[in-house]
Amino acid sequence: MHPALDDPTITRGARSWRQRWGFLVVALSIAVFFWRSRDDFTSSETAVGSVLTLVAMVLVVFVVAAVVIARAARRLGAVMDEREALAPHALRFPTYALGPTVVRLGRALGSGAPASTFAGWAIVEVAEDGFRVFRRSGAEAAVVVARSSIRDAGSGAIVHSFFRMPSLNLAVAHHADAIGVPLVVLRTPLSRVDEEGLAATLAAARRMLGLAPDAGS
Repeated sequence: MHPALDDPTITRGARSWRQRWGFLVVALSIAVFFWRSRDDFTSSETAVGSVLTLVAMVLVVFVVAAVVIARAARRLGAVMDEREALAPHALRFPTYALGPTVVRLGRALGSGAPASTFAGWAIVEVAEDGFRVFRRSGAEAAVVVARSSIRDAGSGAIVHSFFRMPSLNLAVAHHADAIGVPLVVLRTPLSRVDEEGLAATLAAARRMLGLAPDAGS
């Protein structure tokens, strides 16, 4: 495996102590809020009003999230259909541009462009000539990395905030060295692949890119 793929930020591992502390802080904050507000729930009217307000806020959040996800799924479906017709033999999967991906792509490409054009959900397409990232149908690829720039591929995970997302990691040439670029592998905008799916994606990507089958294991 290429040394660029050994970066601890894109390899498997337990959650960091910062994440564990983050979860603990959130839990304590919620507990403190309810403890400090316990006197507000002494009357039934106040309690009912507070519960109804909380339910309304949750419903609004769910409605907004559902609209955003539905639009993203429809957009990604259109991109998948279009790319399937243009490149039927390529490997494709939905991804999400978490911070580490756009930063590393920007460095590898020597430009800050991916940080502004590759954000949110997108489709990654891996073919014999390299990989591309598409955000919407009828548009040019937001990111293009030639096969000649790809040194190796492996699997891992992006640990971002509270989330740990399985990823396909590519060692991409960066000046005289290479940099590990993690691409989150999703089934749908809200569904991550499992271990078996990630292994299958890695094997297919290695075949497409002409990499030795056992080099990333």
